[in-house]
Amino acid sequence: MEFRPANPADLEGIIACLKRSLGETSSPKTLSYWNWKHVDNPFGPSPVLIAEDNGKIIGVRAFMRWSWRWSGKKYNALRAVDTATDPDYQGKGIFKKLTMQLLEKCAQEGDHFIFNTPNTQSRPGYLKMGWVEVGKLPVRIRIASLIKMVRAYITGKVNSPDVDPVLPIYHLPTALKNFDDSMARYPRPTGINTIKNKKYLKWRYVDCPIQHYYGYLDGYDQEQMLMIFYPKVQKYGVELRICEVQSNSPLALHKLKRAMRIIGQTFKPAYWSVANAGDGILTQAIKEAGFGKARRIGPVLTVRYLQDNLPVDLKEIDPWDATLGDLELF
Repeated sequence: MEFRPANPADLEGIIACLKRSLGETSSPKTLSYWNWKHVDNPFGPSPVLIAEDNGKIIGVRAFMRWSWRWSGKKYNALRAVDTATDPDYQGKGIFKKLTMQLLEKCAQEGDHFIFNTPNTQSRPGYLKMGWVEVGKLPVRIRIASLIKMVRAYITGKVNSPDVDPVLPIYHLPTALKNFDDSMARYPRPTGINTIKNKKYLKWRYVDCPIQHYYGYLDGYDQEQMLMIFYPKVQKYGVELRICEVQSNSPLALHKLKRAMRIIGQTFKPAYWSVANAGDGILTQAIKEAGFGKARRIGPVLTVRYLQDNLPVDLKEIDPWDATLGDLELF
């Protein structure tokens, strides 16, 4: 059995290993999806390690590149994502060997830390390999209709909104085309946040093959507000999930309220959700728009340092200014 870095010629074998190990239920096991995630990523191609036995790929471990910013400094990060072991080879420690070897390689290359949001089944394995549980992402909720929430919970019946995905007013490619992404690049007042620009937003939300995202843009030049969102059917009704909201405008509250009124009339959610930290104009607008106190109900974040003496403590949730879109599973 050999462990080695993957190369483009291995892609067919990697996809086959993923299919044998995981099936098609969790995410697409296709070349196009793999390339979107691991090759076209604007933060750079993913480091991938494979296990091979007699020319057959029997194990895969991929870390997706990510870039975070804190106090004006860039940190090169990795996101622990795709991993698979051929069913005929499970129980031989291949997952751990691939993971630890790839961690060592990335640390030697200067990457700063690795993070992910593992589920309850996989989390213990990561903790044993040195990951630390940071906590749940703080999320703010705004109830649009308590009656809808109660009815959905009691009846168990929730209908997804029937909205044309290319409706011009919510057409994300058009919104991004007209968006001044200097606002996305603008450092947030506090917290560690993903480095973003139009290229990132297009890759993450327009090109994403597993979820359709809507966009809404209000205003011109430096008085803009961009919202990226989608409806999600939950047991308490339709959640209108705000994955990104960008604005430095003093009119942010007015723009946010207007956007929510227009979007709400179309999608008719039972409630809204957003993750937003810091103490800037936008955070204050979100609070005043009726979103409640930030509560730790989002995905569980875990982290592992690859370098010593980082100047920011990533092992506590407070420094993290992550959006729901940053930490969604994909």
